[in-house]
Amino acid sequence: MYQVVATNTGSVTAFDAIVSDILPAALDLNVASITITPAGGATSGTANHNDAANRVEFNSLTLPAASSVTITYQAALLSTGVTIANTATASYSSLPGANGTLVNPTGSSTPGASATSTGERNNAGGINDYSAAASASLGSLGDKIWYDVNGDGALAASEVGIPGVAVSVRWFGPDGVENTGDDSVIATTADSSGSYMVSGLPLGAGAVNYRVTVNPATLPNGLTSATYDLDNGTTGANGNTVLALTSGNANPRNADFGYRGAASLGDLIWLDSDGNGGPGTTALEPGLPGIGVTLIWFGFDGAVGGGDDLTFTTTTNAAGAYGFANLPSGNFRVDVTPATLPTNVLQTYDLDGTLNNSAPRTLAIAEAATNVDFGYHGTASVGDTV
Repeated sequence: MYQVVATNTGSVTAFDAIVSDILPAALDLNVASITITPAGGATSGTANHNDAANRVEFNSLTLPAASSVTITYQAALLSTGVTIANTATASYSSLPGANGTLVNPTGSSTPGASATSTGERNNAGGINDYSAAASASLGSLGDKIWYDVNGDGALAASEVGIPGVAVSVRWFGPDGVENTGDDSVIATTADSSGSYMVSGLPLGAGAVNYRVTVNPATLPNGLTSATYDLDNGTTGANGNTVLALTSGNANPRNADFGYRGAASLGDLIWLDSDGNGGPGTTALEPGLPGIGVTLIWFGFDGAVGGGDDLTFTTTTNAAGAYGFANLPSGNFRVDVTPATLPTNVLQTYDLDGTLNNSAPRTLAIAEAATNVDFGYHGTASVGDTV
């Protein structure tokens, strides 16, 4: 919904006023939606709209001093992500009617020639022809909600957007003050890549005039730990941010939000000396250090190879332990890198019993899985008779 307000701020009546707004091509006027509301003794005039010309217009208006008319209309947004400039105009006369009256400001009973002090308004810019114009522009904002794997607040090429997240954009209204009666809220949803954009937003002045808020209930897979937003950075991120849309910053694309999960997965790769598939004492069955481990998350679709998979890597420590933290919920697979294993070993244990250096695991939200172990038994032997 858009509004044009024409107010007579002078001390005498404005006669034969015309208020017109020809919309830019980026907007498509809905002529049926146009209304006019006069206040303070103003008249409603005569409608002269033109759908083909994208024009809102009322003419033959009379506006006494301090009166106003508010024209309201709807228009479809045809172009997104760009600045849309619009200018409304008003023209009026200080002389009433076609023949003048005894009470007009000049005191004449009959209009004189146009462009003279007693001349009637003729839209030619004469002495008694007045005009005014006011411009306003619309902008847009966005940009991405993503799984911030390392929590550094920087979107890496290897990190994925979070789809389907609900976002609300609150405009603080003409008064520029949040949570007053003139605020407007627009809702949108992040697309399959985690990107969102809202267009057709009024520009303003001041330090901030918009608040963008992520609905935490729509964050999938337990990715609810905020790691970044625009106004808090990586410290104190809280899933909402304020920013300003101005003539110098009409289409910002930096209202990003980072999130990660609270699940974790590990635990041990060890030398299963007796080959029984269960860890023994550390002295007899030590962990294997320096073993490469790869974790694959199957993504939001839960299917490996679905295009949104993520891969994490690590190496076992001196005790043979490994772990991955800040994970989402969902389907995972852990793979041991065979080239990093000691020579002459055979696998004796993994979680699913397939003994193929790989184990699947499904994590619930915030689950700590400590059972994804791998055991290996040496094939060499040494000794003889004493």
